[in-house]
Amino acid sequence: MISVEEAHKIINAYSLLSEPEDIPIANLLGRRLAEDIVAPFPQPRFHNAAMDGFAVRYDDVATATKEHPISLQASGELPAGSAEQLSLAAGKCIPIMTGAKMPDGADTVVKVEETSGFGASEISFYSAGKKGRNIRLAGEEIQSGDCLIRKGTLVTPAEIGTLATFGIHQAKAFRKPKLAIIASGSELREPGETLGDGEIYNSNLPLLSSAARFSGAEVVMTKTLRDAEHEMTDALGSAILQADIVVTTGGVSEGAYDFVRTAMEKRGVEAHFAKVAQKPGMPFYFGTKSRRLLFGLPGNPVSAFMNFMEYVYPELLKFAGGEAPIKSQGVLQAPFKCEKKKHRFLFGTVRFEAGELRCTPTGKTGSHMLTAMLGANAILEAPANDAPLPAGEKIIFSLLPWAQIF
Repeated sequence: MISVEEAHKIINAYSLLSEPEDIPIANLLGRRLAEDIVAPFPQPRFHNAAMDGFAVRYDDVATATKEHPISLQASGELPAGSAEQLSLAAGKCIPIMTGAKMPDGADTVVKVEETSGFGASEISFYSAGKKGRNIRLAGEEIQSGDCLIRKGTLVTPAEIGTLATFGIHQAKAFRKPKLAIIASGSELREPGETLGDGEIYNSNLPLLSSAARFSGAEVVMTKTLRDAEHEMTDALGSAILQADIVVTTGGVSEGAYDFVRTAMEKRGVEAHFAKVAQKPGMPFYFGTKSRRLLFGLPGNPVSAFMNFMEYVYPELLKFAGGEAPIKSQGVLQAPFKCEKKKHRFLFGTVRFEAGELRCTPTGKTGSHMLTAMLGANAILEAPANDAPLPAGEKIIFSLLPWAQIF
């Protein structure tokens, strides 16, 4: 049996990073970029109008007021998107629309509301404001060659919009990990089926599949098996062919019907450990084969989930170009029951109150008590200790990826 720290070191030594692939921007959402994105041109590309109005030489309208308007002759017109390059002569004005390229000679745009309006050959100006107003200057936002988005950035609508603004129709991104999840247990039935005596519903597949998809992983295989060695061996063979990361739940201990380790061996998987000094989730297998990571989790749902979030979830993120979640510290609001020889994990809540993060562990501590998740926003943890951690002590926590601090 190894420690939690040793388990992380071993798994980290085999962490995978996917190969980049070219992805159209329509499919980039939720991916991590595998390259820096550099601006191919300045933004704005050219001086342009920030308002609908009239392009003028400021000196021609500098003294205009409502009481003493100044009139200029209108010449031409510049709608947005016009390729025409007009020149503005002294004593003239040019109607211009938002986004249109500024004409040569103009240094100010007077918005239409401060004039007599469009449609006449002679325009009255009632205000001038400051010289240079209502003009977007070329390159004022971004210069050509500036880094727009850094490698490793998780693509959100903000990145999609920026790529489109610069005419970039695709980008290199890391591939999503393909995940296979196999649940074993002759007692398992799927939600919606009728339970017989001694049977329970299979919560692990929906639970872990949903958590995996939240990470951005592609779940390519889910399967529920009876406690039979040949079924597990066959399922592992299929999973190894389809997935980058394989997770099993149940059958990982040393009981008469626990066949995961034997099936892994038959499939040529190199075992790295099978027990970790932690509660819940002590029976925990990790192996590798041909750039595949294989995790054997316990069957109890809390144990399976804790191990998944502590060890598997970070590997899903790293495969896709991300980083393992950062753990934080808070102050206990109630005693945390430790284990004398094992690292302890419990669901809990984290709140920000009175300028500090306050942590409260759940009262439901059984590895089968999945309802302890309800209302929880974090997993609290403490190393082995002879006595409980008292209220007021610091404790480490991991915020659940889909949760927020209350």
